[in-house]
Amino acid sequence: KQNCLIKDTFSSKFGKNRRNEYQKFLRNGGSVKSLDEFSGDELAQIYQSLFRSRFGDTLPCYPSDNLTDFFSHLRHLLYGCVLYVENAPCAFDIVLKAESRLNVYFDVPNGGVRKECMNLSPGSILMWLNVNNAKSYCQAKNKKFIFSIGALRPEWEYKLRWAEPYFTGKSFC
Repeated sequence: KQNCLIKDTFSSKFGKNRRNEYQKFLRNGGSVKSLDEFSGDELAQIYQSLFRSRFGDTLPCYPSDNLTDFFSHLRHLLYGCVLYVENAPCAFDIVLKAESRLNVYFDVPNGGVRKECMNLSPGSILMWLNVNNAKSYCQAKNKKFIFSIGALRPEWEYKLRWAEPYFTGKSFC
């Protein structure tokens, strides 16, 4: 099994493309809201809606009550933002943050996007914002940046634009 860790640096072309996508997003009524602006229940509703838009019936979403509990009780571990277009959520990735004395580890187990907004590249923009904000956070605290976007599978090859794959290995006790 391979996991994907965000690259330390991106090419100037990659960065320019993401910045251009972001500017286009803003010009078309896009906005960015911090997770801190939402209750656990609101985050659960946003996540379920965007998850279902992204995956349809191909993958079941967690029940509302479970998500509300998760977002409410683990708020101190949540990091990132929600993208909006025309006052409606269009992209949200669950980003979990764990911090030690030397490192900050970010993990994205899953997310969702509104399919009607795909022409504005909300998934790429959201990833770009979350990654850059996380890097800035780590630099300000003088800690190592570690950001996982999960497993690499053939259908998720887009992750290679963002990350370096590595083998997770196995431990035997």
